[in-house]
Amino acid sequence: MESEGPVCQTEFRGEPAYAIGGHEADIAAWKSPDNWLYGPPSSGGNFFRQELGEMHVTQLDGEPHRRSRKLILPAFGVAAVTRDYDLVADTLARGMREWPGSTLDLHPAFSRLITQALNVSQLKESISLEEINKLVTFEEGFIPASALEPEARQRWYDTAEYSDARQAAFSYFESVVDERLAGTRKHDSLDLVMERAVPEGLSALSRDELVRAVYLLSVAGVGNIANILCAALWALGKHPDWISIIRDELGDFGPGSLKQASLKQGMGSLPNLKAVISEVERCYLPAPVIPKMSAGPVNFMGYDIPGKAHILHLHGLAHFENERYAAPLEFDPARWLDKETPRGNAFGGGPHLCLGMGVTRFYVPLMLAGFISSFDWAFEKPPAFVSQAPGLDYAPLTTSFFSRLSGRVSRRV
Repeated sequence: MESEGPVCQTEFRGEPAYAIGGHEADIAAWKSPDNWLYGPPSSGGNFFRQELGEMHVTQLDGEPHRRSRKLILPAFGVAAVTRDYDLVADTLARGMREWPGSTLDLHPAFSRLITQALNVSQLKESISLEEINKLVTFEEGFIPASALEPEARQRWYDTAEYSDARQAAFSYFESVVDERLAGTRKHDSLDLVMERAVPEGLSALSRDELVRAVYLLSVAGVGNIANILCAALWALGKHPDWISIIRDELGDFGPGSLKQASLKQGMGSLPNLKAVISEVERCYLPAPVIPKMSAGPVNFMGYDIPGKAHILHLHGLAHFENERYAAPLEFDPARWLDKETPRGNAFGGGPHLCLGMGVTRFYVPLMLAGFISSFDWAFEKPPAFVSQAPGLDYAPLTTSFFSRLSGRVSRRV
C-alpha cells in the first residue's frame, strides 16, 4: 500500500471498501473521530450488538461512546490495574509453576492464567477452573468469529459448546453485578466504577452496562495478550542472544525480588525487556486492521470517500515505513534502546484507543519475565492459526503454539 498512497480502493466481504494506512493517515483519522463509525454495521456485522447488547462501549460512537468510556475508564487506569500487584504476580508465578515440564500449547495456557489473575484482582472473585475455561471458551469463540461471514458466524454462535460457554459467562457476569448492587463491596475495579461520582450531565451506568463492564474486566482481550506472549517467545527463540541479555538483566527475578517489585513502576529498570516487548508490539500487532465506516462523505487527505463506505484502517502499516524504522522487516529490539525511535501504535489511537492497553502492558512484561526466568523452551513450528473445531468449515480460528518446556534452576537464594 505504501506505493499506492495513504488511501486505496479495495474490497471487503464482496463490497467496495477503502484501505487507509501510514503514519500521516493514522494521525488524520484519529484527529477526526466524528468522520467514522465503529458500531454496526461498520465491523462487518452486528455481532457485538448481538452478543454484548446495545450499549457495549466498543460499538458506540460519538457522545454515547464518550459517556460510556468516561464512566468505565477508571477501572483501566494504572492505579487500578496495578493495585493488587503482589496478588497478580503471585497468581501468575504459582500458575506457571503448575505447568508440566513437557510440551504445552502456550496460547490457551496463557489465556487461562491471565483470566484467573484478572478475576482475583480486578474483581476479587473466587473463580473455579471450570468457570475460567468457560470464560476463555466464550471469549475465544466470540471475538475470532468476527472474521467469519455473517451466516457462518451465526452457525458458530448456535453451536452447543459456544452457546453453553456464553450462557455460563453471562451468568457469572450477572451474578457479580447483582451481588454488588445488593451492597457487597470488595474494593476492586468494579467497585471503583460503581462508587465513582457520576460527572454532571451524565447518567449512571445501568445494570446491563455494568454486566458488560465485568466482561471487560474479567476476560476481554486475554487472547490478544496471549498472542503477544506467544509471538515474543517465538521471536526470542529465533534470537537466543536476547534471551541471555534479558536473563542477565532480570537476575533473580521472582516473588519478593527487587526486579519483580520494580515492574509495578514500569520497565525503567529493565530496558532490554522493554525493548523486546516494544519490538514485538511493532512487528506482531494483536489487531493490525480496524474496520469502521465513513459517517458521511469525507475528503480524507485529498481523497473523496462516500458516506457509509467500509474503511479498513491499517494502523500497523506505519510500523513498517522505511522512513520511520531502519530495516523495518527485521526483528531488532536494539532499535528501542535509541530514545529517538518513533513510538508505535499497536493499540490504535484517538478516542477509540484500546481500553485494555494498560492491562496488556502490565501483564505482558510480568508474564514474559516470569516465563523467561522459569523455563527453557523449544518449538518446531511458529504460532499458527488453527480451527477451533476441526471438521466444521464455519468454525473460527484460534492460535496454537506448542513448545517443549523444561524448568530452570532458580538463581535466588
